[in-house]
Amino acid sequence: MKLRQEITIALLIAIGLLLHYLTPPIFAGVKPDLLLSMMFICIVLFPTVKNTLITAFLSGLFTALTTGMPGGQIPNFIEKFITAFIVLLLFYGLGKLHNQIKLGILSLLGTCISGTVFLTLAALFGAFKMSIFGPTFVAVVIPAAILNFVVTYILYNLVLAAKKAANVSF
Repeated sequence: MKLRQEITIALLIAIGLLLHYLTPPIFAGVKPDLLLSMMFICIVLFPTVKNTLITAFLSGLFTALTTGMPGGQIPNFIEKFITAFIVLLLFYGLGKLHNQIKLGILSLLGTCISGTVFLTLAALFGAFKMSIFGPTFVAVVIPAAILNFVVTYILYNLVLAAKKAANVSF
């Protein structure tokens, strides 16, 4: 893996951490995970298993450290690995579509996958009862997926513009 790619991943995930930290709650104190946007961008920019592993580790670590949900640390960490590798598989499964189209699909599906895995793991770890899974999914995950779709599109274009302006290649 190239050092430049690793540094770029670290910077993008750090920006995602700021977004995650600064995002206000949308329902009952629950915040959408905007760090996912940067995680998806990293996977699209650097679609290898090694890069995805680094991206998942950093994303999981940072969301675990900043989660506001009691008992959400372990589910957050585990969920990022599951989500990242499913998104990588979906990225390759989407074939020759333009990366912006892939990213739109991945941000919607990836956020829904992330929310489903997180809520399931949190329930299994006893953070909440499974009976509130449906209402939480509808009230938090679906709006977060729509928000991540928009944010991911904007951020991806900003990353590409910055790459072009700096005249660098990854």
